[in-house]
Amino acid sequence: MRITVTHSTLYSYDFPVQLEPHIFRLRPRMTNEQQLLAFDIQITPTPAGTTESLDQDGNLALNAWFQAPTRSLSVTSRFTVKMLRQNPFDYVLTRESLDLPLWYADKLCAALTPYRQDAHVAESVKQFANLKRPTHNGTRCRFC
Repeated sequence: MRITVTHSTLYSYDFPVQLEPHIFRLRPRMTNEQQLLAFDIQITPTPAGTTESLDQDGNLALNAWFQAPTRSLSVTSRFTVKMLRQNPFDYVLTRESLDLPLWYADKLCAALTPYRQDAHVAESVKQFANLKRPTHNGTRCRFC
């Protein structure tokens, strides 16, 4: 089976803003279960520069930085993957995966720490995120 996806995001601002560097994680990974047949990403305004890197899970990420202020940021990615898995239900559900929200294992939770810092997150967003955060084994896993 082949799957083709187009994903578009548009940010509009009331006044020109200086865009900070962005990391785009929109490229599907190649695995034993899927083959990436095509991938394209269009970013407007055109970044001043880009570089690719691997994230902590081995996914290819696109790092982009910008020079001039802009009133919008548009990102459109397109990809086609070929699904190689014959039986999509050949996995085992563990007890941890039956309860929502899902919890990260301690080792992965620690690895994701740099991506979960909330120093620049609005207080209202933090309050909303904590509304229904359950406990995990009787304790709260901070930022998970």
